[in-house]
Amino acid sequence: MLFELWMVSIGLALSLGGRFQHLNQAHIRYPVILILCFIVYLFGFLFYDVPHVKAISAILYQGVLFSLLIFLFLNVNTIGFPLILAGFLLNLIVIVTNDGVMPVNERGIILAGLSEQLQLLRQGDGKHVLMDQHSKLWFLGDFIPLPRPYGMRQVISLGDFILSIGVTRFLYCLLLNTEKDKGKEKKEEKAVQ
Repeated sequence: MLFELWMVSIGLALSLGGRFQHLNQAHIRYPVILILCFIVYLFGFLFYDVPHVKAISAILYQGVLFSLLIFLFLNVNTIGFPLILAGFLLNLIVIVTNDGVMPVNERGIILAGLSEQLQLLRQGDGKHVLMDQHSKLWFLGDFIPLPRPYGMRQVISLGDFILSIGVTRFLYCLLLNTEKDKGKEKKEEKAVQ
């Protein structure tokens, strides 16, 4: 993901008068779904090498993806979430059509300076696989390299980029409290009519 972009949006919002206190005013429905998804994903990541966890990691991953999809649909009316949902759906489509794994472009990995991860991808990490001639919808897979001087070297997909723009918009507007202001404007418009 484009974590650095999120940090820039937070910095920009704060420099324009945004406040962290506005974070508690986020109108996110069912945040417990997001928290549980994070915990399950982290569990699968940390204990992937444990035989019993490795055996069920695909099921855990699919459960997280399905739960995130529900969470995003429940929050689609929140600012930024339509883009987050669109990016997530693009990623989900390519994952589903490639048997539950995200195809990653080998050249992108090399250009991003992550050659040391090629062996891991050749072995399979349960969530990613190297692109080959059998990869479906390769243009939705991870093929955009982000090398140095970019902060965190990585290879991202179009879905990752769109999703990150949505998160950036959400954070920026939330810190500046523009979502609340937008609601006030709508109420004032209705009152005038």
